[in-house]
Amino acid sequence: MFHVLDRIKELREAKGWSAARLSREAGIPQQTVQSWYIRDNYPSIDKLEVICGVLGITLAQFFSPPGSFTAEGADAGMLEKLHLLDEEQRKLIEGMTDEFLRANRE
Repeated sequence: MFHVLDRIKELREAKGWSAARLSREAGIPQQTVQSWYIRDNYPSIDKLEVICGVLGITLAQFFSPPGSFTAEGADAGMLEKLHLLDEEQRKLIEGMTDEFLRANRE
C-alpha cells in the first residue's frame, strides 16, 4: 500500500536530507512537516508539489512505483538517480551530456 509520508521519507533520505533540511529547502515550517508525521496527516497537494520540486521530481514520479520510468534497463537506472540530484548537479550533468553529444557530431 502506498503511503505518502513513507515516500517523502524515502526520497529525502535518498538525498541524505533530514526532515529539517526538507522543510528548509521547501520553505515549509518544520513544525508543519513534523505534524504530518505525528498526526499521520498528508500534506496538501500544493505542499506536495513544492516538496517534489525541491526533490527534483514530478508529482507523477512521486506516485509512481520505483523503476516505473518509461526508459528501460540502464537508462531507467540513470533517470532514477538523476532525480536525486539537486538543480545545480542536474545542470552540470546536462552540460556534460551536451558536450559529449557535440563531440560525437564532430
